[in-house]
Amino acid sequence: MQMVTRFGRSIPADAAFIAWTGADINAMLAALSVPTNAVDRHHLLSSIVGHFYRVRATTKGASQKLRTYAQMHMREMPELLPELERDWREGRLARGSHDGIEYAPPMVGTFDSLCMLLCELGEFDAALDVWRKAAEVDYIEIEGLDYYAKLIEKRRKRFAKAPPVVL
Repeated sequence: MQMVTRFGRSIPADAAFIAWTGADINAMLAALSVPTNAVDRHHLLSSIVGHFYRVRATTKGASQKLRTYAQMHMREMPELLPELERDWREGRLARGSHDGIEYAPPMVGTFDSLCMLLCELGEFDAALDVWRKAAEVDYIEIEGLDYYAKLIEKRRKRFAKAPPVVL
């Protein structure tokens, strides 16, 4: 039986863990309906979003699936992010780490992926809303919105010259 450490304890790997660590998108999608802990739920959704982001220009319907699962992930962020931090802290305590390293949220590619897709679709205001939502859940500082607004404006200009292919 495969074991994984969550919240400082060793537990059996569940369907969500097995799915997100594998490369089978069908298994990942099936695992969405299986109850799991917040850490594996986060990684499962991240893996699904990442898959559809990679194939969005070559697979019909992938862009809509990317949008759907990225929005699902974003809706769940207020519950997931605090649990990711708790897992990090309890895991460090269980290992006896008391080195004063401060927690930093994990990289969440979902925000970037959805923002890029919305820019590719010409939905630039919605793309900025992605980062506003990221600030609302304390993933980024509100002051960081200026950076993302400038990035989106650069994409607007670039895509006006050469529109991307979106399926």
